[in-house]
Amino acid sequence: MAKIVKEESVEFANNGTGEDDAAEVRVLESTSELFTREKFEAMQQDTDLNPSLAEEDADEEGYIPLAKPGQSYLTVHPDYRQGEFSCVVAFDFRKSEAKANPYLVLPAMWPHFPPALLRVKRLLLCLSWKDETAKPFLWMADWHEANEAPNELHRSISRVVVHGREGWIQALFDKRGFYTWRRWPESRLGVPPVPFWPERSLFEIIRETFEGRIIATADHPLIQAIGEE
Repeated sequence: MAKIVKEESVEFANNGTGEDDAAEVRVLESTSELFTREKFEAMQQDTDLNPSLAEEDADEEGYIPLAKPGQSYLTVHPDYRQGEFSCVVAFDFRKSEAKANPYLVLPAMWPHFPPALLRVKRLLLCLSWKDETAKPFLWMADWHEANEAPNELHRSISRVVVHGREGWIQALFDKRGFYTWRRWPESRLGVPPVPFWPERSLFEIIRETFEGRIIATADHPLIQAIGEE
């Protein structure tokens, strides 16, 4: 697969576009249907998006949001197949709040984007311990392609995932650009809670979380906007 991630950061422009029109809404609704379980499983098995490092708020009940670890204690789903999905996302460069609403880009659509607009991400199903309650969330962590050497951020994320699968930890982002982790302090907080994971499959969770933001066809408004810039 062609290199799709650049080292330098990208600033996304805002051209002041307004509300989406009815045609755009219809396209967004229909593209979610093209994100099938078969395509999801094929992307899970894509070795370019799943390189190994062995050598080196939710108002709707059931809805699981994208979120960062923050300061709360978290645990990562212990089963890779049920709790992790590497993918490629794009952001709407026309909007100032673009990074809050990423688009899941299916592999067939990658060639339609300039490499600088695509990012490899690692979606991890986690539980966060807040207000004496375990709340599920999807951590969209930075990741890399198989043909790229992992940087310290990638390595630190992998360390957090390894220890997060073993129990409750804090994943703290250091200003130097990587994560550190701390174990659950049993002497201060007592015995850690028993994690209860969502009954829905990871495919169902991701499909709902990205509903209306799955790019599966070349007539998607974001792809069309690229040629207009």
